Parts: sequence; structure tokens; C-alpha cells
Amino acid sequence: MQRGNTRDLIFSVAHLIEGLSNIVTLYPGDLILTATPEGIGAGRKPPRFLSDGEVLTSRIQGIGELRQSFVANRG
Repeated sequence: MQRGNTRDLIFSVAHLIEGLSNIVTLYPGDLILTATPEGIGAGRKPPRFLSDGEVLTSRIQGIGELRQSFVANRG
């Protein structure tokens, strides 16, 4: 439902890496998740949120994808 690119970030990738590396050690292969591109569910008309059984897929061109399945809180 969303499509974004690092060129659309408020802060550059270099700025994010610099800031993070001041507080944590970054290693080759680490992923930095930067949050969501515009078009979040709360801002849609009607609002749209992830539901039980849906899958979030994050793709990195040339590397692959990370898939996360969502399960409703049954607590």
C-alpha cells in the first residue's frame, strides 16, 4: 500500500548513520529501519490499519525482502 525511497527521507542516509554510530556500534549487514513513508493508515479516509493475518513486506533492491506476519493480540 506504500512505496518509498531513501531519497524521500527528511534526513539523508549519511546523517542517519552518523547519528546512530554515535550511540551504537554498527556492523556490516545491520539494517536501519527509518519508519514509514507518507500515506500511513491513520491518515487514510477511512483509516486503514494492519489486521490479523496480514503480512508486511520490506524490500531492499538488490538484496532481498523481510516479511513480517501480524497476529491479533489475544490477551
